[in-house]
Amino acid sequence: MSVSTALEKVEKAVEDFRTETNMLFAKGSSDPARVCDLEELSRQTYYALSSIEAAIKELVDQVPQ
Repeated sequence: MSVSTALEKVEKAVEDFRTETNMLFAKGSSDPARVCDLEELSRQTYYALSSIEAAIKELVDQVPQ
C-alpha cells in the first residue's frame, strides 16, 4: 500500500466518523446524550480507530526488517 492510499483510508475513516457522530448529536442541542447514543459513539470510535490501525499496519508491514 502506498502512503497516499493509506492517507486516503485514514481520511475516509475520519470522514465516516464525523458523518456518523454528527447524526447522533445535533449541534447546539441542549438535550442530554442517551445511553444508546453513547453506545453508538463508542462503536463509531472503534470502527474509526480500527480502520486507521489497519492502514498503519499495512504501511509498517512494507518496511524492510
